[in-house]
Amino acid sequence: MSNHFHLMLETPEPNLVRGMHWFQATWTIRFNRRWKAVGHVLQGRYKAVVVDPGEMRYFGILSDYIHLNPARAGIVSAEETLADYVWSRDPAYLRKAKRPEWLVTDVVLGELGMDDSASGRRQYA
Repeated sequence: MSNHFHLMLETPEPNLVRGMHWFQATWTIRFNRRWKAVGHVLQGRYKAVVVDPGEMRYFGILSDYIHLNPARAGIVSAEETLADYVWSRDPAYLRKAKRPEWLVTDVVLGELGMDDSASGRRQYA
C-alpha cells in the first residue's frame, strides 16, 4: 500500500491512541530523514476496529484480509507470491525460523484449523 498500512494488534492496556501516535510520528520522522523529505507520509488519521477475541474466526478473517490486500489491490502480480512482497508479514507466517519474536501466529492459524507446523504453514500458504 503506498498510502496506508494494515496492522492487527493486541494490546493489554487501553493505550492504542498513544501507541499509534508514537508509531506514526516515528515512522514519518525516519522516513523523511532517510528520503530527505518533509511533511506527511501517511494520509489521514488511523482507523481502529475493535476485534472481540470471543468472536469466532474473526482473527482468521482479519488476517486473510490483511495478507491478501496487496494481491487484491494489484500490487502483487499474478506471477509473484505474497511471500515475495517485502512489506508483508506473510513470509514470517510461513518460515518459523525467521519469525520476529513479537509475531504471534497460533491464534490466526488455529482459527483457520491449522497448527504452527511445517504442514500447517504449507496449508496456510
